[in-house]
Amino acid sequence: MCLPCFADATKNPWVWPQSITVSFKHGDRVVFTISEDKIAGITIYVDGNALAVPKNVCAKLQYVQFDSVHIVYPVGAVTLKAPDWFQVQFRIGPESRRSGGELPEVQLNFRDAKFEHAAVTVRRADGWFTADL
Repeated sequence: MCLPCFADATKNPWVWPQSITVSFKHGDRVVFTISEDKIAGITIYVDGNALAVPKNVCAKLQYVQFDSVHIVYPVGAVTLKAPDWFQVQFRIGPESRRSGGELPEVQLNFRDAKFEHAAVTVRRADGWFTADL
């Protein structure tokens, strides 16, 4: 008998990763794998393709506000194709900070069915500031 062995982001052998799936109208979906309250992985399913966000980007994310997840389609597109440019956006931060103002927004950019870039936009006293994640 052979059992599969998983090496994941958790150091605690008693904590199993969980996943949360956010589905969209045309069948596209974003799957967040969570381990010990941190994001261990993100996979975007578009047009039958699974597109992964690099682990080093996922490791920087915590407290995702799952009700804010959305996909930005290319201008004029009715459905999304994996080779298109598109962006997955969502807000991050603990629920306790949500009532105090705008939470930071993460943008995950994809082009030609590959992860391209990640950025975060935060509100500062004098406006909005975007930086690489």
